[in-house]
Amino acid sequence: YTSGSTGNPKGVMIRHDSIANTLRWRGNAVSLTPDDRVLVLLSHQFDAALAIVLSTLHQNATPIWPVQSDLELDALIDQIIRDSITILPAIPSLVRALASHPRFAQCTSIRQIWCGGESMPSDLPEFVRSKIDCTVWNFYGPTEAAVEVTAMEVTRCDPRRRIPVGHEIDGIRIDIVDDRLAPLPVGIVGQIVVSGRGLAVGYLNRPQLTDQAFITANHIRDACGNPTRVYLTGDLGRRRRDGAIEFLSRADHQVKVRGYRVELEEVERVIEQFPEVHRAAVTVAKTGSTAEHLIAFVEVGERFEMALLNRHLVMSLPRFKRPAPITILDQIPVGSSGKVDRSRLPQASGSQLAEIQQGLAQYHPPRSQWDKFLIDRIAKALEIDSLGIDSNFFEAGGTSLQAAILTSELTEELSFSIPTSLLFDLGDVRSVADRLVALHHQRLTDRFGDLSVHVSESDGSVNTVDPLLAPLRGGGSRPPVFMIHPPGGIVICYREMAADFSDDQPLYAIRSRGLHGDEPLPNSLSEMAEDYVRSIRNQFPSGPYLVGGWSLGGVIAFEVARQLIETGAKVEGLILIDSTVPERSDPDAPSAGMEYGIELSLAELNQLSEGEQLPYLYQHAERLGVLDEDSPKPVIEKVIQDLRRLFGHHVQLCQEYELHPINVPTLLIRPRDVPGDADARPDRGWGKWTGDVTVCAVSGHHHSMVQTPGAGEIARHVERFVDTVS
Repeated sequence: YTSGSTGNPKGVMIRHDSIANTLRWRGNAVSLTPDDRVLVLLSHQFDAALAIVLSTLHQNATPIWPVQSDLELDALIDQIIRDSITILPAIPSLVRALASHPRFAQCTSIRQIWCGGESMPSDLPEFVRSKIDCTVWNFYGPTEAAVEVTAMEVTRCDPRRRIPVGHEIDGIRIDIVDDRLAPLPVGIVGQIVVSGRGLAVGYLNRPQLTDQAFITANHIRDACGNPTRVYLTGDLGRRRRDGAIEFLSRADHQVKVRGYRVELEEVERVIEQFPEVHRAAVTVAKTGSTAEHLIAFVEVGERFEMALLNRHLVMSLPRFKRPAPITILDQIPVGSSGKVDRSRLPQASGSQLAEIQQGLAQYHPPRSQWDKFLIDRIAKALEIDSLGIDSNFFEAGGTSLQAAILTSELTEELSFSIPTSLLFDLGDVRSVADRLVALHHQRLTDRFGDLSVHVSESDGSVNTVDPLLAPLRGGGSRPPVFMIHPPGGIVICYREMAADFSDDQPLYAIRSRGLHGDEPLPNSLSEMAEDYVRSIRNQFPSGPYLVGGWSLGGVIAFEVARQLIETGAKVEGLILIDSTVPERSDPDAPSAGMEYGIELSLAELNQLSEGEQLPYLYQHAERLGVLDEDSPKPVIEKVIQDLRRLFGHHVQLCQEYELHPINVPTLLIRPRDVPGDADARPDRGWGKWTGDVTVCAVSGHHHSMVQTPGAGEIARHVERFVDTVS
């Protein structure tokens, strides 16, 4: 029996040959001996306990049950030592709690730890092996597929990457599918579906439920070409290039917070990495009918300090993923399987919800009737009472869907076009209000009277609006940094990075032409850079300048720097974020374009129909933060259309570009997580073209490096670089 969402357990009818397939595989892959003693910590009501006990008996080993049923840590440590336990099956959160115990290092009899039932934190295997010498296994599988469908022995692991759940066991097939149950390519997130020998017959006396969960998938064919019977797990995952499966989360454990999709288990794993946290549970609280915010509950040790945990979360998570408040509980409620029972977590109190909303409001009163109008419309869209001129749309709970609806309504009410990207690029009410004043000053003055928008040149802020220039952090006495867009043309990728710069560092981003409307695109990279130089000099005529970019944006920044120098301007530095020296190449070459962040080359992408290109382009846009599953269809179609057109055009211009050397201090920021075929030269060959290159590395891979924690590390490296060269 397995738990049901309605509270009524579901009886799963598993054939003997299905569970025998699991046991046969276990006997071959995870071999036990008659000397092994397996501690059975899981309740007999939990399906994994059945697999553990039967496989233990099947291989002539000895199952041992705990003396106490409440899993008290001291008692468990005592029993492991006293009974010379060699095999420890447990959920990851319990393994961490045991490994954190002062006497765990005495548990030297343990030679294997079997984990399952929860996502394995990326640092857990090394944490355990720092205390005792053992192997760690990661298992995954639903009751409906005879308990286990994938497994792997976790050897070396990168603490910055998710640990996969392994490859299929014998007799099992896994597909990652979209909403139409069509298989998805490698790397694309979808639902995990299972087929093969392990599948259950169905649910006992629940034919309707059986028909919903066990279906015949026409898009998935067996060896004879026939449609396959599959089980829909409801789990989200993807297949990696090495064939292993990555489990991401339960589909029903994903929430939308401030416009972002958040996996609750991911946030819990980060909290549990803090030494004095034994277990964490994260859920959502609503401050309005739609605005959701994360709150957390923790079980902690005697030396726990909340301030240190908060500091850990600031360093590890972007602002929208940081829960607040965090409440200490004596015991977090769990079900019979040992997993967190979210339905039994306490609800946030009224005072806590008020505190959340007050913290988000950043209340500064409107400066004019125009400000008041805009604040009222945004507050209404977000269904919240308190909003200030410096409140950020997304941090106050806005989603991409609400942004699209709001800008559409404002466009209709004000009779001029307001692109959704304005909210993505600027975010806070003050910046949006000022940008629209600069673009439509007379119309807004006629309707609202005195606009009271006075932008000072002395504080370094932009005094006239350029359609290409997005101020990410205005003001400050340091030389401004200009970041050029990556190949997709949008600059939202710099938003998390901008939040980590000091208040004294001006930061601007330059977006591509062609994002809105049918603007003509440049014919060469030099022509594009000339356009951007004009924007920079119109706003900041005197310099000095620092320019940079992520991915292909770094190549464009190189040419921008060259042209600025050619005009006699002082360029103090060039910042390249995982940018590759361009080589004149055939756009149909096997790898052309892959270095800029899509899983396929341009040649492979262009061979696909528009419909087949969609998963790759959609995921690229999702990684950049401009689309999610709630985005309205017209918005998705527009973004994908722009991305398809701009990505290919920009990459082609880059491949046709011929570099000319410049002499500028250069900072090259590389991700620590790089593919095996990456350029091994520390400076990636840039030293030949720029002069002195300072190389540093940050957390993440090509895409994730511009998100937390990599974004904060980039900001710190850039500010140190500015101090050095200015």
